[in-house]
Amino acid sequence: MVTETTRTSAARALAARLCAGLLLALALISCQSANLGSATEGLGSEQANIPLAPNPQGEVFGQGPVRISLLIPKTAPGNAATVANDLRNGALLAMQDFGQNTIQLVIKDTKGTAADAQNMATEAINEGSTAILGPLFSGSVSSASAVTLPAGKTMIAFSNDPSVARRGAYLLSYTQSADTRRLVSYALSLGRRNIHAFLPTGAVGVLQEATLRQVAGRAGANVQISKYERSGEGIEAAVREAVVSVEAADALYIPEGGKFRKSSCPA
Repeated sequence: MVTETTRTSAARALAARLCAGLLLALALISCQSANLGSATEGLGSEQANIPLAPNPQGEVFGQGPVRISLLIPKTAPGNAATVANDLRNGALLAMQDFGQNTIQLVIKDTKGTAADAQNMATEAINEGSTAILGPLFSGSVSSASAVTLPAGKTMIAFSNDPSVARRGAYLLSYTQSADTRRLVSYALSLGRRNIHAFLPTGAVGVLQEATLRQVAGRAGANVQISKYERSGEGIEAAVREAVVSVEAADALYIPEGGKFRKSSCPA
């Protein structure tokens, strides 16, 4: 079976390393520029000079003169909180390696909602943060960038939805298309030619399906798709309806995460 589960631990570790490396880069750049390259020319100069609030809200690490805020869904339900913890740990590793007298890291909880992400971004700006790391979800990135861009603050988020990226709001993550292309190409390299995919309904599933059909089609592989609502009942219904097709498949593609993902190995 070809699923994303085989790379769950590796992906999380990579996310933590990316966050750590990014934090180092931001710290180095921040030492040279108080504004880190404004997202909007001619704007944000006043915000860039906002003094550091003495008691920022959230977890605070380091005592450096440059403040950076990390927006993550620490208390969001499901797998999001686990990913948030990995990002937090990666950032703290970077702090230990680089030195806590260079930057001050403030970790803020977006709770996995767009409204809270925007509130936390506003709070970070008012507290004098030079740059924003995160949020994680595309909706949160859009809402947070609505306040970071006018303030001239650079935001580097972790969403895999390229549609929310723009000048001043950058993404450091895998895209859905790249993920699907890599995993399906691996299955094809093993000689698999009958792929059954379980994909979520909505925009993400549409993008995954388009990439899957494109990559598999070029290789002459057969693709069957089962769509499901993101719920235990929705998953079960899709599986029951796909029993015959699954038995004929030599590879399964299941890019869902969290509690719905059970299997982990190619077969």
